[in-house]
Amino acid sequence: MDNLLFSFNVIFPLFVLLFVGNLSVRFNWVDKETLNKLNKFIFRVPLPILLFLGIYNMENIDVQNSVKMLSVILIALPSVTIIMSLIMNRTKLPNPKKAVIVQAWFRSNIMIFGIPVVQGMYGDVGLPLLSSLILVAVPLVNILAVFVLEGYRGNDISASKLMVSVIKNPLVDAALLGFILFLLQIKLPEIILSPLNSLSKTATPIAFIILGGTLEFDSIKNNIKLILLGSVGKLIITPLIVILAAISIGLRGMYLGCIVATIASPVAVSSFTMAKEMDGDADLAAQLVIITTVLSLITIFFWLYGLKSFNLL
Repeated sequence: MDNLLFSFNVIFPLFVLLFVGNLSVRFNWVDKETLNKLNKFIFRVPLPILLFLGIYNMENIDVQNSVKMLSVILIALPSVTIIMSLIMNRTKLPNPKKAVIVQAWFRSNIMIFGIPVVQGMYGDVGLPLLSSLILVAVPLVNILAVFVLEGYRGNDISASKLMVSVIKNPLVDAALLGFILFLLQIKLPEIILSPLNSLSKTATPIAFIILGGTLEFDSIKNNIKLILLGSVGKLIITPLIVILAAISIGLRGMYLGCIVATIASPVAVSSFTMAKEMDGDADLAAQLVIITTVLSLITIFFWLYGLKSFNLL
């Protein structure tokens, strides 16, 4: 019973925020234009600040387990990408659909889902550890996404394009800045930290309300088989592979919890943006974001319950 309550307490607040966002649009309390502007704001201000503070405040982290945790992500995500690309290449699907399916299997909504899941499990104590993981995972998935989308588009992949995709990401910039201050042990005055802390606390609730407001299910039936393939891969198969790998090298507790929050989260909203810009199937990408977002509330609940039942979290 305690394990069920643990999982429920992590997931239910996220469901409520999604529901509030969806309800707000249905009752015309906010419109789509407002949500789009808020979305730009959240990814340029509160979320980067939250990530910056998470790394800036790092302390008492087990270096050995941290290296293991980062190694799992560095090895697992490219491996999943290669395996799925090989599988997709044997199908007769159009290249834009192949690109989107492959991308869906490895690209997680870490910032919007991963952070509140870890905070739900461990409070703010878990945020510095997850932030160090995000510092590695965000650039990695951006690079992999460029490889996949450009590869299926038939274009050469340039080092400059990869660098631009990473450097232009405000989350990467914020994480690097936090890491530099952490390494140099530069302490910011309270007059700066206070407003930063206030802004960071708005990140999760606003992000989930925006995400809930953008959920639409009208066109799902057009790609139902591909949506099923992408959803099962993202929410069940990829997490299973990565979690088993993490357990096999001895990761437990908060370290394993950060892996779960990172890898079991739904498809990232940015996957739709990149698919649209790089000739992927944007409609399929949007549908995968919607369906995995909703289903992940169920699958993450069971991942947490199962792992907690075996005393792994």
